[in-house]
Amino acid sequence: EEKPYEPPTLMLASDLHYMSSTTHDDGKAFRSMVEHDDGKLDQYSDEMLDTLVETAIENHPTALALTGDITLNGERINHELLAEKLQKVQDAGIPVLVIPGNHDIRNQNAATYFGEKREEAEYLETGDDFYEIYHRFGYDQSPNLDMASLSYVYPLDAKHWLLMLDS
Repeated sequence: EEKPYEPPTLMLASDLHYMSSTTHDDGKAFRSMVEHDDGKLDQYSDEMLDTLVETAIENHPTALALTGDITLNGERINHELLAEKLQKVQDAGIPVLVIPGNHDIRNQNAATYFGEKREEAEYLETGDDFYEIYHRFGYDQSPNLDMASLSYVYPLDAKHWLLMLDS
């Protein structure tokens, strides 16, 4: 007996602005940044991301899509640690699809916050740097990838394709 068609389910998260707890010590410089920021909950970034990962694994959508501004200010360490956490979702059999936002590449505001000091941090310089970290999250599985813009398509099933557009 043939099963009725079920369309794919998509879990979407945008503007994570992920900031690993390894990039700050919850000190004066960090608290000042949080106070003067635009309302992002940077102090809970790890907890929010862990909850997102757990929720995705629990709900098991067809895919989890992250649509830009996935790190606070493009800090390389935040990208690398985010990719490690996203791998847990993929290991559970759920494809993760990412696309960069304006905070993720060439962001000279990348910083760490320890004690009373805000210090510049290494950030991703190019789209190739982004691809190097995230190639396994949608890019390598795409039948049509534009490396110049990091845009790609991802087939969710035979009837539905997702366009990940880096505008």
